Amino acid sequence: MDSRIEEIKKWKNFEYEGKTYCLKHLSFHSVNFFDKKENKNYVVYVTYSFHCFAKNYSHIDLESEESKKLMYHTKKESRHFNFERYDLSFKIKDMINALNEYPKFYKGGYDKFLVCKDENGQNYIVCLKIFKENKKLRIHIESAYPENDLNKKNNFKEKISIFPILKKALIGKK
Repeated sequence: MDSRIEEIKKWKNFEYEGKTYCLKHLSFHSVNFFDKKENKNYVVYVTYSFHCFAKNYSHIDLESEESKKLMYHTKKESRHFNFERYDLSFKIKDMINALNEYPKFYKGGYDKFLVCKDENGQNYIVCLKIFKENKKLRIHIESAYPENDLNKKNNFKEKISIFPILKKALIGKK
């Protein structure tokens, strides 16, 4: 793996009330995407934001003991550990790998790409950014969260393929 990638590569585990929540599954890794149409393989390095397992809670007093126990700290910021996001985070890597077989996903707001997976009645949104860094293709998972009402927050009209995005990112285009 490339040591020049500008993100956290390995998350430290979270301890809460005597239980350890392992975050190894969100470690830096690579994925191979093979475009059958162009007979081309893309090696993509994947990193994860802590927004995949943490969330700010407005209903918790930041000075309370509960808030302090739930706080997960990074060099840049701190957020509360979120058990629902943590449980769902085990699905992200499979969703990213599935883009090789089912390369279509939805383009969402804020000029970011969103993968939407509806499994067992639960909508799960993975916000990702695809770009080139240090001559390597990257996917950075910026956030991942459950969403009950897809029409409320995001507009999933346009289904797009990952391969044209990877091709453009490789030559430095948005």
